[in-house]
Amino acid sequence: YQRRVHGKEHWEHPKVAAMIQKVTEFWTPEELSKVRHWLDVGAGNGELLMALKKHAPQLDAYGIETTKAKIDTATSKGLRVIKKDLAEFESNHFDVVSAMNVLSHVPRPVEFYAALARLVAPGGCIWMSTGNAADVEVTDAPGRFDLPDHLIFAGKRHVYTIFHRIGMRVVSYIEFKHFWHNYRPLKPGPFRAIYVKACKP
Repeated sequence: YQRRVHGKEHWEHPKVAAMIQKVTEFWTPEELSKVRHWLDVGAGNGELLMALKKHAPQLDAYGIETTKAKIDTATSKGLRVIKKDLAEFESNHFDVVSAMNVLSHVPRPVEFYAALARLVAPGGCIWMSTGNAADVEVTDAPGRFDLPDHLIFAGKRHVYTIFHRIGMRVVSYIEFKHFWHNYRPLKPGPFRAIYVKACKP
């Protein structure tokens, strides 16, 4: 699944296919047809946005990102990714706010997810992913922790606690043996990728 372009790893095709499959596991076609506005926080190179563009082209989906190189990569694919502070967005506007593999990078997770929840319309959802490193022994965690880039290591109980504290209800929680389907499976053991959908009343 991996190939190299100009000496760099090119992940678009397997990651886009993986994210399409993940989306279908959390939204039925009927549910997705009712989604109009989707914000991807920490959009990276735009893999999820590209998946949404291919799988649900009716969506008004765009992302925010802090890294200029990633913004440039995403926009070069025709995706809308900008640098913008969460506080600048209108409240109760988005049907879905996603934050994939972002939790480990934020120093104050409850405040961060509360800021995301402010953007979600009533009945809308936050969709997130992270690893369950806090639920396993150090020897069972991935080989690299990438400190200090990774600040937070969470588990199932932490994720549920965060959403409870910000007034959102977890409606779907799935653990996978990989972050991307059929792409870089995690090493054998209890470490899993956590994907969670939590919705606002």
